[in-house]
Amino acid sequence: MGTAKRERQKANRKLRLEELAKERRKAKSKRVGLWIGGGILAVVALVGLVTVLSGDDESATGTTTTVPDTLESTTTTEPWVAPAKPEVVLPTEIPTTLHRTTLREGTGTPVVAGDTIDVYYVGVTSADGVEFDENYTAGFGPFTVAIGTGRVIPGWDEGLVDTQLGGQYQLDIPADMAYGDNPTGGQPAGALSFVVDIVGVTAADGTHTTVAGPTTTAGPPEISEFTYGTGACPEADGSSPKTTEFTDAPELCIDPAKQYTATFETSQGTIVVELDMSVPGTVNNFVTLARYHYYDDTIIFRTDPSIDIIQGGGRTNTDTPGYTIPDEGTGFTYTEGKLSMARTSDANSAGGQWFFVAGPNASVLDGQGTYVNFGDVTEGIDVVKAILALAGDDGQTPTEEVQLISVTITES
Repeated sequence: MGTAKRERQKANRKLRLEELAKERRKAKSKRVGLWIGGGILAVVALVGLVTVLSGDDESATGTTTTVPDTLESTTTTEPWVAPAKPEVVLPTEIPTTLHRTTLREGTGTPVVAGDTIDVYYVGVTSADGVEFDENYTAGFGPFTVAIGTGRVIPGWDEGLVDTQLGGQYQLDIPADMAYGDNPTGGQPAGALSFVVDIVGVTAADGTHTTVAGPTTTAGPPEISEFTYGTGACPEADGSSPKTTEFTDAPELCIDPAKQYTATFETSQGTIVVELDMSVPGTVNNFVTLARYHYYDDTIIFRTDPSIDIIQGGGRTNTDTPGYTIPDEGTGFTYTEGKLSMARTSDANSAGGQWFFVAGPNASVLDGQGTYVNFGDVTEGIDVVKAILALAGDDGQTPTEEVQLISVTITES
């Protein structure tokens, strides 16, 4: 293995796989992130040819156990039912090199570095089979990530290259390609084993192909009943003092019959958003926080070109107002200019964080969760795109601090 590759693996091991880390592994510091939806596959027996991936050879092949479902090419994903969770068969020896077992062979063009894949997965420790994470039963669809770009642990980055849509694979990952033997932040130690179902692939040209299965036709979002809190309302003229900690979500403070506009003053320029009154509870939460100056003097901390979003709502991705609000609907689609609530992988976990959609890659989120859309950019989409263009090599952090100076609310 070349020196450059070793250095890349060493650097990648230091990256937290934030999307894979669930709340139970970080109970005192919840991350507000994005969780993606997806499709259905049948569970098959865990059999196949184990292939050792080592040196500079990152290819792998396996045996076919089930013919995959037919493929359907789309420009967006559809909401699918999650497949049943498979069993992870432990390796006979603790892995010291990366092994990939093909449990079911896929079809189509093999995944290459830079492709974005939608996956269901279950992970256990290779030594004793203790499960530490899975998304088959979470109810929020598959995990979406760009592969081969340093966004995930090296065992995933290398092991999922050259896989195929519709395939199911087991990855047995040595500790030095996972989180190491003594990780921090609650990550699992030692060698890890995953079973991964690949249910969607987005190629470099933006074509998103999925495994066809029982689906529902995407349509207008379904708006849910919203339960308000008991928190006090701020002054509508913006004269209330800055407040960053609350004991409860706000009561109804806005007039749902009026129209509200939010003006974001950032260090990169001004963004004007017409808030969507079809989700008054979500708008009420945002307007209340803005009028308490909760967002003033914060930053836009996430710039993610793999899904074309920029995220803010605090100075870090763990900031919260101290409460959560209900998801006010589902089946939303994410097109350029949308302003949407961010949340953890748990339902009804949004609080103060949000994200702007800056481009077409966000379509992988369509219908896949309850990231409630609550506004549309009417001025400053060029500013949103300019902020996204500041994305650094990690695909998450802007190369310069993007200050959110203030958010001002007007009503009409």
